[in-house]
Amino acid sequence: MNEENKDSGNLNSSLEGPEAETGFRPRVIIAGGGTGGHIFPAIAIANAVVAAVPATEILFVGAKGKMEMEKVPLAGYRIEGLDIAGFNRSSLIKNIGLPFKLVKSLGGTISGEHGVGLIQKDFMDIVMSHTNLDLMRSIKKAFDPNNILNAGKIFNL
Repeated sequence: MNEENKDSGNLNSSLEGPEAETGFRPRVIIAGGGTGGHIFPAIAIANAVVAAVPATEILFVGAKGKMEMEKVPLAGYRIEGLDIAGFNRSSLIKNIGLPFKLVKSLGGTISGEHGVGLIQKDFMDIVMSHTNLDLMRSIKKAFDPNNILNAGKIFNL
């Protein structure tokens, strides 16, 4: 990797060769993370792609808070972190929250026909911030100080 391209967040900031004539800039998204055994080969692939087609724009995607969020930028590439989690092969019951994590990673939340519902209750903390949940509890307390309306349905006050 050359130093002049490091500042742009991509390995190459200018078009060269046939790409300069057409203005075509290939774009590649690479997902590889979790461990060095995935991250470093992914970086090597990105380096090989850019060596073959210097105008290529590379974007990595990875899990927020994981090793790739540190290692990929050090290699000179841009990375977008997603709120994602892997599939738990040892305990299938732990995967019940995956649909909610997927919804959150796409910017969504949970809802139901008449509110959140009992099934989604246990997953509210996955898709909603603690600030939002605290606000909801405060509103519930303000309108129902004796906790007689749907007691324990969503919040245990």
